[in-house]
Amino acid sequence: MPDRVDCLLAALLEEAGVGEASRYGIRGGKSPKQRVDLARERGELPRQQPAAA
Repeated sequence: MPDRVDCLLAALLEEAGVGEASRYGIRGGKSPKQRVDLARERGELPRQQPAAA
């Protein structure tokens, strides 16, 4: 498990500030979407704004 955590932390650092479209592959056991969601939870990416009507 420590390797998975280290890999995930490395991915989050390397991908800091980029959206899902710039993230590829499974890293640390997480998909690009899961890593974006995690980055948002950690306050590293802004929350998505609801679409304007």
